[in-house]
Amino acid sequence: MIVKDRVILVIMQKDNSLYGIAYNCPHHERQPNCPFKQVEHLSFQEKVKWIDHLSEKEKETILERHQVFTKNR
Repeated sequence: MIVKDRVILVIMQKDNSLYGIAYNCPHHERQPNCPFKQVEHLSFQEKVKWIDHLSEKEKETILERHQVFTKNR
């Protein structure tokens, strides 16, 4: 049960990070290659729906790109 709870927690943290990035770019301006640039015009609720329809791999890719950008900034 502990392993299952940990997996759920990791997924929730990942999703919360995505929602936070969708709400507001922590770097004040989205880069042209930012995946959220394509949905920037949507309301936050529409962005949440967009995130909810992403595969786990797509979510991981977005977070990885965000981490790389943050490191190189």
